[in-house]
Amino acid sequence: MKKMTLKLLSAMISLALLAPALSGCGDSGTAAADGKTIIKVGTSGGPAPYISLDENEKPVGYDVAVLEAVFDKLPQYELEWNVTSDYQTAVLSGILDLACNNLAYRPERAETFYYSYPYKLTDKVFIQRKGDEPLKDLADAASRGYRIQLSASGLLTSVIEKYNAENPDNQIPVEYIESAGGFVVTYQKIIDGEFDFTLDDSPIVKKIKEDYGLEDLAVYELTDAAMQEVMPSVYTYYLTAKDEKGLKLRDEINAVLKELREDGTLERLSQEYFSSNVVPPLDQYESTLN
Repeated sequence: MKKMTLKLLSAMISLALLAPALSGCGDSGTAAADGKTIIKVGTSGGPAPYISLDENEKPVGYDVAVLEAVFDKLPQYELEWNVTSDYQTAVLSGILDLACNNLAYRPERAETFYYSYPYKLTDKVFIQRKGDEPLKDLADAASRGYRIQLSASGLLTSVIEKYNAENPDNQIPVEYIESAGGFVVTYQKIIDGEFDFTLDDSPIVKKIKEDYGLEDLAVYELTDAAMQEVMPSVYTYYLTAKDEKGLKLRDEINAVLKELREDGTLERLSQEYFSSNVVPPLDQYESTLN
């Protein structure tokens, strides 16, 4: 395994503080002591099991393992992990080189980032109280008067807001908060009846239910139609800045990702972390999104 270095940053620091915090490692793309080029990866450090921090505060998880497997085949580079909530802004500014954080496709992101080939299939589920009738789709939730708690921004927020804008006569009641307080807090509020449902990735919910013993939480798979409604892109990607350096790095990553898909490495890691195959089909490795 290639040597990895970790630069831990506060999850709440601003970009103004981020730049000097990283300055000790040199500019992005400079050489390490062994002559390799340092590639600075940004992540928020969650959510598990895709990404989490171990006892040494080093990022671990499926998303991390795949990226490290990629760079094991790119010996000219050395990865440096940076944990910060500002990772996307830092990539755009050139302070960091690559974003790794269970990132789905969003059109507004594609305007400023290059997307790699996908490395994981995302399986969204409805999360409700045990005993409640399983939801069919968002219209079903609205017709029941089901309430949901949302942060000010994010993929789920965009999905619910889009649904409400297109359905003024059958809206989902929303309460906005600055921070949801984490998955466990959100799920407990559903169990307690403060809110009625939410949507998350199946592996995330499964792990939290097991870790915290949330037996009164129910998880229901989405129909294909509902999945298209809440997540038009069901894959996750690595992101680089939309510039010449970002394009070169993205293309190098893609060449290896395709190799790892073909030689079974992605499936092996998928089974190791999820006990199931979450690898995208081979045709997803023929052309990029942008």
